[in-house]
Amino acid sequence: MSGANDAVINRNGMVYHSKITDPYAVPVNNAISWKAASETWTDETNVTSTDYTVNLSEAGPAKDTKGQKLAIAAGWTPLATTCFAYNTVSAVNLSMYEALTFYIRSNVAIASGALYLCLSTDASTITTAYSARTEKLLLPAIPKTTMTADTPDNGDEFDEDKWVRVCLKLAAPSSDTAIVAIGFWWDAAVTADPGAVNLYVQGLRGMHSFEGRTGFSISETVDEVDVTDYESKFTREFNTTFSAWTCSIEGHKEGAPPLDKGRKYVLAIAETDTIGQVFIGNVLYTGFNPSGTFSESVKYPYSFRGDGALQRPLS
Repeated sequence: MSGANDAVINRNGMVYHSKITDPYAVPVNNAISWKAASETWTDETNVTSTDYTVNLSEAGPAKDTKGQKLAIAAGWTPLATTCFAYNTVSAVNLSMYEALTFYIRSNVAIASGALYLCLSTDASTITTAYSARTEKLLLPAIPKTTMTADTPDNGDEFDEDKWVRVCLKLAAPSSDTAIVAIGFWWDAAVTADPGAVNLYVQGLRGMHSFEGRTGFSISETVDEVDVTDYESKFTREFNTTFSAWTCSIEGHKEGAPPLDKGRKYVLAIAETDTIGQVFIGNVLYTGFNPSGTFSESVKYPYSFRGDGALQRPLS
């Protein structure tokens, strides 16, 4: 069959969830700060880290929340071992999580394999032994974003190219009991000279496995409005307005988490274990329909309504 080798087989995917305690505000529980208010990042030569506040014109993260801007000057040369920007933090226990998610955007396209998020229980490994870092999490390809203001005529439809979300599976959660350093490392073997880069990160969050899942279904729709008028020449015309999406997760009772009715969550649905093949979005938990049949496992399906944009797979 033509194209069979390119098929994505859903046999080793995963679903992750993270509860948003206050449905109207961020920061929230399960959120991990990039830094404390009094801290500053340490930067490689020709790299500058500054605080960044999400403004009203941006789509994705909650407005007025804090993140980091990592500005890389033209002519910068990535070092073989040192993270180009990093921070030491008070010890954070990540052993109860299976994945991390955060928002990211860049003014240049970043190739898959070039950028890593590194975490360590020993701060010295951030600047020395790359192989000794507790977590070395590869990021998928990150598209270029222009961050231009939305207008009806500039093609910047629905802010979809503003921020993207990534979900990175932790390699060794049981070892992540006291993370004291976090940073970004650039693999020069993939992109030796990226040129001038403005990289922004926001909203680092721990994610729990949604155990016992066997499948998912997502439905995304776009509302339409009838704009037919006297000049329509006997043929109706329509424009689009708002998009919306819903999701259902199938699975067994065993391992299913006790979700809270009416609460909001961050949901990440990995099609496979390939980096970037994941849907991510904020959702409202709306339904639970358990069922049982003689001689079969008890089924625990859940349903959700999307709250904001759905991040489609990046690869």
